[in-house]
Amino acid sequence: MSRDLTRHVDEFLSAFIEWIFRRKSFAALLLKSAVVVGIATVGGTAFNLTIPTSMGPLSLGTGNAIAPVWAFGVPVSITLFIWSFIARRTEDRATDRKRVLAIELRGLRDIQGTPLFGAIPNNILGRREQILVDTRQRVEDGVVTDPHVALRRLLELPNSLKNATDGVDRTDITFVFGGLAPVPLTFLAGVLIDDEGQCEVVDWDRHAKQWRPLLERDDGVRFEIDQVEGVSPNVPSVCLAVSMSYAADISAIREEFAGIPIVEMRLPTRGTESHWSGKKQEALARQFLNVAMRLADAGVNEIHLVLAAPSSFVFRLGRLYDKRNLPAICVYQYEKGLSTKYPWGIQMPVCGRTPAVTELKALTRTDNR
Repeated sequence: MSRDLTRHVDEFLSAFIEWIFRRKSFAALLLKSAVVVGIATVGGTAFNLTIPTSMGPLSLGTGNAIAPVWAFGVPVSITLFIWSFIARRTEDRATDRKRVLAIELRGLRDIQGTPLFGAIPNNILGRREQILVDTRQRVEDGVVTDPHVALRRLLELPNSLKNATDGVDRTDITFVFGGLAPVPLTFLAGVLIDDEGQCEVVDWDRHAKQWRPLLERDDGVRFEIDQVEGVSPNVPSVCLAVSMSYAADISAIREEFAGIPIVEMRLPTRGTESHWSGKKQEALARQFLNVAMRLADAGVNEIHLVLAAPSSFVFRLGRLYDKRNLPAICVYQYEKGLSTKYPWGIQMPVCGRTPAVTELKALTRTDNR
C-alpha cells in the first residue's frame, strides 16, 4: 500500500471513529424519541422508552396498560417534541457563547488553498472568528528582508487576542493555530499564546494544499540526543540544534556559533511526513523540554536554538517553553542561499527579556564575511 493511500485510509478511519464517538446532542435524542413514540402510536404498538437524564434514566411506555396506545403515546410524543425544542434552544445559546478563534500566521510566500478559517474541524463548536497575522510585507521569495518589521507585526497578536476575547469566559474559547512563517516568528507565536487556554494545532499539507489536523498514529520514533552530558558546568551559552524534518546545518552552526558548545537532537527518520501525529509531537516536545531543563541545571544562561522542524512542532515548543524557570532563548532563521546561513534570530520574551531581533554575527568570535 502506497504512503498516500495509507494516509487517506488513516484519515478516513480517524474521521469515522470521531463520528461514531462524537458528542450526542440531547435535543436530537429527544427528537428521535418523539418520532419513535409517534410512529409507534400511529401503528398501535405498545412500547417502553427509556431516556437518560442527569438524575438517572426516565422510563416511559404503555407496558400492559389497559388504555389504548394513542391515549398515552400522543401526549408523550408531543411532550418530547416540546422538550427537544427547548433543549435545542438551550444548546444553541451555549454554542453561541463559545468562540473559536482561527489564528493564522503568514510569513512566507503566498499560498493557494483553503484558508485556516474555513478548515476548522466541525467538532469544535462555537462562533468562528479569524485573527490573521501577516508579516509578508517585507518578505521576498520566502526571505525576510526586515525581521524588525515582521517582529512588530507579530507583537500585535496579544492585543488582537485580548480584543477578541474580552468579556468571554476562558472556558468558552478555543484557539485553532496554523502558520506558514519563519521559524523564529512561529516559535514566538507559541510563546505569546502560551497560557491562552485550549489550542488546537493544524499544519499545512504541501501535497494536498490544505490544512490537516495531527491525527496519524505515533510511530514511536524519538530524538537521538548528543553532547548534552558534555556541557561544562556554568557555561554561559549553548547552541541547541534540533533536526526533525531536515538535518540542521551543523557545519554552518560550528562556523557561525564559534566557541559555543553544541547539543544535537536528531530524529532518525526525518522527512516532511514525520510530524502528523499529535501524540508523537507531545513525546518529542517532552524530550526537548527535558534537554532544556538539564541545560538549566548545568548553569546555562542562554540557549541559541536552531530548529529544522515543521511549523506545528515549532509552535508547540514555543507554547511549552517555561518563561521563568528555563534559560533565556534566541531562535534563529536559516537561509541556505546566503553567505551567513543564520543571519538573524529573535530573542524570546522569557527570563524577563523583551523580544528583539538579534544579528548572529555579533555573537561569533570571528567574522570573515
